[in-house]
Amino acid sequence: MDYLKQLKIEYIKTDIPNPIRGQVEKPEDIYVLFKDMERSDKEKVVGVYLDARMLINSFEVVSIGSNNLALVAPKEVCKGAILTNSPNFIVLHNHPSGDPEPSPRDRRVIIQLQSAAKALDLRLIDFIIIGDGRYWSYKIGEYFAKD
Repeated sequence: MDYLKQLKIEYIKTDIPNPIRGQVEKPEDIYVLFKDMERSDKEKVVGVYLDARMLINSFEVVSIGSNNLALVAPKEVCKGAILTNSPNFIVLHNHPSGDPEPSPRDRRVIIQLQSAAKALDLRLIDFIIIGDGRYWSYKIGEYFAKD
């Protein structure tokens, strides 16, 4: 290879309204922003990156899968946190079935994310699964129905 590759990070403005006027304080804050994921027929995994004050820096669609599986590598999620200089992150994804119950794979991914985050001096704030009109939050460990 006789050339160098240049890394380029690009922030893109979206049409997603941000009703959060300050810190992310609870899982519902993230659910409100991404509840449209419940209508998708494919699983999507999104990393939401937060600064030290718990303000959202950016988000990234990390993976798009099939109707019942989206693969996510913790290094991909952590890479987004590092590249945006975000010490905190939240991972969320949807279940097209409508049931936000975490699968055994979801639970394994949570453990892997916690381990990767700790090794990189990052903090996994929450892992949220969006279903039909409700979500599950790892941080709280329970379901929430939302109208």
